[in-house]
Amino acid sequence: MPVGFTVPLTIDNALELRRCIKAVAFRHGVTVPNTLRELLGRGFPNIEGEAP
Repeated sequence: MPVGFTVPLTIDNALELRRCIKAVAFRHGVTVPNTLRELLGRGFPNIEGEAP
């Protein structure tokens, strides 16, 4: 997923979900923001011709 620039995104989530996300990111050797970008990119792909 190419990234031209980033903007902040704030979400509220449960402490246990935060721990899970951090653990998965650590196991894969990536950062939490990169993990979330990947997950969001899969759920909301940018399809040509559609508005983001």
